[in-house]
Amino acid sequence: MANKKFNQHAWLRKMNESTITEDGHTDVASAKRKLKLSIEDATETLQSLEQMNSEDSLPSWWMNKLTLASDYLNTSRDYLLNPDKKETD
Repeated sequence: MANKKFNQHAWLRKMNESTITEDGHTDVASAKRKLKLSIEDATETLQSLEQMNSEDSLPSWWMNKLTLASDYLNTSRDYLLNPDKKETD
């Protein structure tokens, strides 16, 4: 299982390195880079959580940040998948 985690982490790093070399000054390139970094962060966070007991508690401020991050990603995905529906906020 450790080898799988290493391979996944190496894949994410390689994916990020290829993106970081892009100029990053256009919206799409910047969005791709940010999402790839988010994938890496989420993977590492999930791996840490998997090492914890499911009954452990986490600080409410941390859970609030996770809730916001999830909501922001869902909203941005929905915007791209439903281009006819405009954001109302």
